[in-house]
Amino acid sequence: MEKFKQLVLTGSAYTVLFALILYIFFSFSGLGENGMGIDKFLLVLGYGMLVAGANLLCSLMKMREIFKNLIHFAILLAGFIVLYILTMGASQVNAGKIFIASFIFLAVYVAVRFAAYGIRRLTGKNSPATPKKQDSKPEKPVYTSRFGNN
Repeated sequence: MEKFKQLVLTGSAYTVLFALILYIFFSFSGLGENGMGIDKFLLVLGYGMLVAGANLLCSLMKMREIFKNLIHFAILLAGFIVLYILTMGASQVNAGKIFIASFIFLAVYVAVRFAAYGIRRLTGKNSPATPKKQDSKPEKPVYTSRFGNN
């Protein structure tokens, strides 16, 4: 139950973040005069939950970090392509547009991952999936005499 609660809270936070980014983008670009309707918001909500689910899945996996990142990227890219096709309409999407959108997604994904990695390095926090190493030195063994209390 705790993991489900974490998934919903994290997914909600991602949804708010994505909706805010889209709102700002549509405001400055002039592409969205109507704002974001409920249908688009539900797609953003689904994608936010997908991102949270991918994060949770990768944090539970016991494998090397590079494989976790590849699986995470594949899940998010597949979700992005489905979201892109549903948003644009299947009749307006062709392979070239999907390739360009995927390339843009890759660039944004790599930029966000490097930024997150840099922030973790600067703050000294490890990834949630990797446990922190103990910095303290092991205690010296206490000397006990073999000859009694002389």
